[in-house]
Order: sequence, then C-alpha cells, then structure tokens
Amino acid sequence: MQFLDESLLFLNSLFPSIQLTSEVETNGSLSFLDELVSRFDDCTMKISVHRKSTHTDRYISYQSNHAPHVKKGIVKCLVRRAYNLSSESSLKNEIDHIRSVLSMNGYPKSIVDKVKHELKKKKKQVDTTILNEDPVATAIIPYVSTMSERIKKILWDYRIRTSFKTKTTLSNLLTKVKDPTSNENKVGAVYKIMRECGDFYIGESGRALGIRIKEHKSACEHGYFTKSPLAEHVWQEGSHAIHWNQVKLLDFSQGMVERKVKEAIYINMSPNNLTMNRDSGMELSLLVLRAARGHSHK
Repeated sequence: MQFLDESLLFLNSLFPSIQLTSEVETNGSLSFLDELVSRFDDCTMKISVHRKSTHTDRYISYQSNHAPHVKKGIVKCLVRRAYNLSSESSLKNEIDHIRSVLSMNGYPKSIVDKVKHELKKKKKQVDTTILNEDPVATAIIPYVSTMSERIKKILWDYRIRTSFKTKTTLSNLLTKVKDPTSNENKVGAVYKIMRECGDFYIGESGRALGIRIKEHKSACEHGYFTKSPLAEHVWQEGSHAIHWNQVKLLDFSQGMVERKVKEAIYINMSPNNLTMNRDSGMELSLLVLRAARGHSHK
C-alpha cells in the first residue's frame, strides 16, 4: 500500500493538470468498468457483471409505446453482456437476476429464453440473405403501435430500411415553457367539419385553424364554391346545419407535404358516401394506403 501511494504521488507530480486515482480491492473484489473481479484463497478468480450501488434496475416498460424490437434489444443487450463478461460459475446467477429484473419491468418470463436461443442460433449460422440485401434508402417515420410495424414490412419489400421516432419524450412532457395553444390558434391543422346529417369535410391549412374556419363560414354564406368545397356541398345538398363549434382537430404538422399526406390518409380511411370532399387529396402510393387501412381495421 505504501508503494502504491508513493507511486501515485510521484505520477501526479509530473503533470498537475492530470490527476490519477487508485482503487483497492474490497473483500477480495475489484470492479473495472462493467466487470467485478473476485479472487479466492485457492488462487481462483471469478468474473461477474458489476452494477453500481445507484443502479435502479429500471428499463423501458414492456407496456410502453416503443417498437417491439427496441424492447427486445434491451433483453439482447443484457443477455449478451452476461455471456460475454460472466464466468461459468456466475453466469446462472446473472441470468436469474436478468429474469427477475425484466419481470419487474413487465416483460414476459419467456423472453429471456427466446433471446438466449436466438443468440446461440446466430453464432452457429449467419443469415447471409439479410447481409447481402443492403437497403437502398432509409425512412424515418413516427412510431404508432402495429401500424408502424406494418409499414416497416412493406417498405422492406422495396429494400427501404425503417427507423422509428416518437414525439412523446420526457423533454416534451416536462419542458413546457409556453401556455398550451388552443385548437383555434393552432397552425398547420388537419381538421374535420361535421354536418347535422352525418356528412363531414376533411381539410388542412397552413394557417391558424380559426381563420380557415371563418373562411369556410363566409364561403357557405355567400356561395363561394372556389374558396370552399364545403360551400358547394351545402348549397347543392340542402340546409342541414353545420356544427361550427364542434370542429375536430385530427392532426397537425408545420410541413405542407406531411400535412397533405395526413389529410389524404384521413380522407381515404373515411366512408366515401359521407365525405364532402371533391377528391381524395394528395395521391398516395398503394403501400401507404395498405398500411393505413390495415391499421384502421385493428
């Protein structure tokens, strides 16, 4: 110990701006990064996974709105680390700990065994078909449970890799420096206007929703068909009341193309005999419509 202290003091005196520290084993164990090395009196050693005292064993909940492959990736990471770092004598305890921790986070009990089987199978046989099919492009889309997985499968048929993103983050939930904007003042809305008879109109606007609704009202009152498809329908189909105070905000986006795509999806997912739209909006590819309609039927 004296030699260690003297050596450390000497090294730190060479470059005062760089100060080294030392760590001494406790009860025959010493941690290094993710490993805990333990030595015994019979000159044998055991290596196990090291966790800090502040580690909480909290991971993404299995019930959270994340893609299934993200949750499965957590299990793979934990199991792979156990096999890579643990000695044979400590591996079983580490796997049992992983099972207990994942169960606490809502994961099914069978998922650890499934991942173990996949990792062992992957070692024996490399899937060359996937490695040879390099993606030609990458699409980043918002994650919506079941619908996003469906889009991912369809895109991969065209060799397009898919990455998911979510707008519901801790930053969005906790950092709200402004008062919430009312629907009337929201810019970039995709909206739905209902009539008393059950018919409805779906539209989008890059301006405040309240301004666009006022334009619809004026067009309906004066018969300005070119300014509002809703006005044309009202003048031709009778005098059923329009629920101006019950305009529904379906979605919103600052980007014009994204907004028009969303508008077209909502129109195409609606019954044709009830919409007052002149057309189906932006022309969408069949793969987008297949994914949207498949999600609406779940």
